[in-house]
Amino acid sequence: AGVDESDLVETDGDYLYMLSGQELIIVDAWEPADLQVVSRAQIDGQPIGQFLRGDRLTVLSHIYDDVAIDPWRVRPLIDIGFVDWHPAYWSPPRTKLTVLNVADRQNPAIVQTTELDGAYVSSRAMEDHLYLISSSDFGLPAPEIICEDDLGTGGDEPVDPWEIPWDDSCLYE
Repeated sequence: AGVDESDLVETDGDYLYMLSGQELIIVDAWEPADLQVVSRAQIDGQPIGQFLRGDRLTVLSHIYDDVAIDPWRVRPLIDIGFVDWHPAYWSPPRTKLTVLNVADRQNPAIVQTTELDGAYVSSRAMEDHLYLISSSDFGLPAPEIICEDDLGTGGDEPVDPWEIPWDDSCLYE
């Protein structure tokens, strides 16, 4: 009874369940002077927290997939000095919940996974329920850029976004 927040380390009194890098590490902690790692399990994404309820461990993680950025969306921000341009990749954020059965501490088994669109914000567990808040933008398309035909294309050729004059001759819709 009560409200539980996610942690990087959980315990059931006999074992420690630790998230490190992309791993779940289960440690036999019955004898504090003789801690022993009993198993390691790979976790997809970047683990950010976990909840333990009985023999069920739920791990929350960020999932990222590199997606090429449309230069039309970034160029206006670069020109005003808002973005420090590096690689042309971005990842729409996702949150993954991985539920493991840890009854056999030496062989934790994944029993369920769920992926949600959006970046993890917060979570709480109460009794048998996990409440998760995520945040996501709408992924709206980049504005359409309409310029006076001073680029010599005649309107029939695609225009390289790096050659567009970023002044009053272009209209952003």
